[in-house]
Amino acid sequence: MKVLMIATMSLITATSALAQYGGYGQQQEERIQLHLQQHLQGQNTIQLKKEIKLQYPHINIQELEVQAVRVVAKSKAGRGEVVLISGQSASYPQTVGGNPRDFDFGGPDSFDKILIQNPARVMSHSGILQLELKGNIKLKKVVVITKAQMQREQNIMINTYGQHLQGANTLKLKQMIKMQNPGLDLQELKLKSVTLISKSRMGRAQATLIVGQSASYPATIFGNPGMFDSPAPRTFSPVTLINPSYDSQGVWQVDLQGNIKIEKVIVTVQGIRGGGYSPIPTPGPRPIPGPRPRPRRM
Repeated sequence: MKVLMIATMSLITATSALAQYGGYGQQQEERIQLHLQQHLQGQNTIQLKKEIKLQYPHINIQELEVQAVRVVAKSKAGRGEVVLISGQSASYPQTVGGNPRDFDFGGPDSFDKILIQNPARVMSHSGILQLELKGNIKLKKVVVITKAQMQREQNIMINTYGQHLQGANTLKLKQMIKMQNPGLDLQELKLKSVTLISKSRMGRAQATLIVGQSASYPATIFGNPGMFDSPAPRTFSPVTLINPSYDSQGVWQVDLQGNIKIEKVIVTVQGIRGGGYSPIPTPGPRPIPGPRPRPRRM
């Protein structure tokens, strides 16, 4: 088993351009709209975390800090009640307005809009998050207003300059990163993905990302014999491996099998602001020197 050594490495900071709930960028407030369209009678419970996972399976609930919940609903007699439960805390009961004339009318103006602040003193992502409703109520939707943790996506680029690997090899990513950046605290980083700029001689080589005890599905590294010995950048292609684990604890490594050349490895991570993480500054371009002043004649 061989371990790939690094030639050089640099860190490129890139602001995440993900839109609302395609992922988390630097928006300070995010809103999750849960479309429910339910007619409830008596006492009922709406488990908000369960609904979020059903309607938005790509959202990581562990990264959400709930600030408030807006309930769009109406009750037949105007005496319905709703309570927000957050962890061990409960809000004061809020009245769900309405009247018999508008109860069966679907117009948006017939619904009451109730804003309930998170009753928990600490806006934590842990614990339950649910609504308890009482009465004859038509529930249209619930808007969960959250504050996502301030995060920045970063690319750690490891240049390997077309290093040739054969058989079984392992890229020990944490070791490679620490060799060039010993002051970087990897505990403050969340691994998102690893991209190999690579090629294989026969187009059948495989790469697998190992994170902790989890392994990704093997990905094929493409190529052909005619371009394998060419150093041209166009002969290499990207292969991206997504973190298969729910967290980033334990080893970060890529297991390789085949006759492979790797031009570079790009490790994409996310750092949480305020968590003690300071990104390594990328050196900027050198300033262009101006013309030298001519010596004055005496």
